[in-house]
Amino acid sequence: MDKYLFHSEAINLFRDKIYRDIYTKWDISGDEKRIKDVSDGAVYDGFEMKDRNTKKTLFLRSTFMKNGDKGHITQIMPIKVIDTKKIVYGKKIYHLITQWKSVKFDASDYMPFRTFFDSWFPLEHTNEEDKLVAKFAVLASATARGLSRIVTGAGFGKDGMADNLINVVGKGRNVGSASPAKLFQLISDDFTVFNELAGFSGEKKDIMQKFFLETGDVSKNVYEHGTTGSDKTASQGDISNYGWCIFHNLPEYYVEKGQSTFEQMFTPAVFDRIFPLLLDGRVASDNSFINVNKDFKKMVDENITDYAEWIGCFYRIKRDINSVVLRYDLSRYDLSMKGRKEASSRFYNTFYRIAKLVQEYSKSDDEFYKIMDLIFDRHKKYIKKVQDMGLI
Repeated sequence: MDKYLFHSEAINLFRDKIYRDIYTKWDISGDEKRIKDVSDGAVYDGFEMKDRNTKKTLFLRSTFMKNGDKGHITQIMPIKVIDTKKIVYGKKIYHLITQWKSVKFDASDYMPFRTFFDSWFPLEHTNEEDKLVAKFAVLASATARGLSRIVTGAGFGKDGMADNLINVVGKGRNVGSASPAKLFQLISDDFTVFNELAGFSGEKKDIMQKFFLETGDVSKNVYEHGTTGSDKTASQGDISNYGWCIFHNLPEYYVEKGQSTFEQMFTPAVFDRIFPLLLDGRVASDNSFINVNKDFKKMVDENITDYAEWIGCFYRIKRDINSVVLRYDLSRYDLSMKGRKEASSRFYNTFYRIAKLVQEYSKSDDEFYKIMDLIFDRHKKYIKKVQDMGLI
């Protein structure tokens, strides 16, 4: 797969071509209603959706006919709207969706896992080993409900790495802090990156702590979001496939600014849930990849199949990884911390999920253990750092 397909300009063109004018279930507002087209007497049951750019009210029918079968709207979404029909009903103008296509990609076996992994985020790096570690941690969160915390200096490229994945797949979010309602919506994407999540205090911190405690418990498959106002009911979200990563700077960065470090912000129960990694290096500043001069539109148009196969591989990993049996013994890696039994068992949950991806990638036993040694070492380096700083 051509590495330039992961250039930011190519990805932006791909997103515009595939994901522009798409709508998810979160764009649906209100309860199901019935409208009538007075021009021909046709009656339609469905839901309103507001177009964020034009402010037009779209009308999405409750069911669609596809291959002779009725499919519920939430099963086919997200959808890309192709055409609409204007209907005036009462005092309101609706734009009935008459032509659409689902932008869901199916899992496929066309692309080998190693090709998938190596082609993603192909920028040169001053520390290729730590870049490799970061990619496995991010992918474990995106596909296998991993919970990692990646801690680096400036310029490492962790945001670009996550955005590369999110923007091609068209699923997931890279956010800072968020309201409880927004956090609940993020669950439907199955993957979130929480960016620069340190230095917070007050309500922001409390909201995030509650969310991490509840979604970070891998024994639970349901997250309950309580509503406010007159309707005191609670909504439930399926978190059985929901993983997240936290990105932030080195702890001394926050100490020097007089802000709280991650360990000072959150309770030990939050720390214990999230597998931390201390990584070094930065994206190479003289990288010719960044300043390349290519016809990206032509490249994207000619390589849609490659993108589709790459996305199909992502969904194959996500579909199958939980059933993969780890063939390797991980007992050589002692994740225990003195006086913190809870932490070692929770850290192992993510470490184990990462190991299954490393197994799929590795060509030999030696390569598997070489990569796992790197991951273990970067984990222990972070634990030693925060212990030496007196943060835990």
